[in-house]
Amino acid sequence: MKAKSEAATRFYSLWDKVYWIDILLEAYRRCRANRGAAGVDDTTFRDIEDQGLVGWLQRLSNRLGSQAR
Repeated sequence: MKAKSEAATRFYSLWDKVYWIDILLEAYRRCRANRGAAGVDDTTFRDIEDQGLVGWLQRLSNRLGSQAR
């Protein structure tokens, strides 16, 4: 509503929240609970967990964070 009523208003950086580890972990948990399918890279939950979830999330966070800058 604010964007429509005040065209000059800018909404800065929701993107920076996307790569927070706690946000990524919650997203992972929800996808896992929902039995989500492998992604476009064919990586499964089992693959991720075999690699180590924390390390995988950290690498993902770093990649997403570098996109934000």
